[in-house]
Amino acid sequence: PRVFLIDEITFANVPFFDGHTCRPLKMNLMLPRRQPGYRFPVLLFLCGGAWQAMDKDLWVPEWVGLVRRGFAVACAEYRVTSVASWPAQLEDVKSAIRYLRAHADTWGLDAAAIAVGGESAGGHLAALAGATGTTRRFDVGDWLEQDSRVQAVVDFYGPTDFARMADWPTDFDHNSPSSPESLLIDGPVQQHPDRVADINPITWLTREA
Repeated sequence: PRVFLIDEITFANVPFFDGHTCRPLKMNLMLPRRQPGYRFPVLLFLCGGAWQAMDKDLWVPEWVGLVRRGFAVACAEYRVTSVASWPAQLEDVKSAIRYLRAHADTWGLDAAAIAVGGESAGGHLAALAGATGTTRRFDVGDWLEQDSRVQAVVDFYGPTDFARMADWPTDFDHNSPSSPESLLIDGPVQQHPDRVADINPITWLTREA
């Protein structure tokens, strides 16, 4: 079966730090050959990069096999810490989910079967998107008439508890003020337990999730 790639889809326009300059966020969407009456389940995938760098095109080749098995796969951008503070990253992910639901008829997507996945920082955001399905706090921007809940999460080694990341000895100090985690919450991890709790997927877990 053929795989169709729709490139550079704008799914949101978001501000940078100054609050005035906006730029578009893009996603790629890979689709199998359309079949009359069939809706494709969707995987929205988020690449890693310590919340400091991301490349929506990085994982596109990895998902061709999944698309050939009948899934649609979207790879979306999100703002990194050099241009926006938390919770902009999760807001962007939820905007992408709402966009996919709003355009389900256009692309032949199953709006009731959306999974979000990611690796490393992207896995963290995927887990958060799944765990925060019962709150609308992070729903801002466009397509607000749509639900941002997902039906599945695929988290490849994304952190779930920032306060515990330094418990295991490594060559990297996750508690350092310059660590990716500290930069994401705008302060040293151990000095801001309220911010850490807010950004931990485990904080938001519910029986429904």
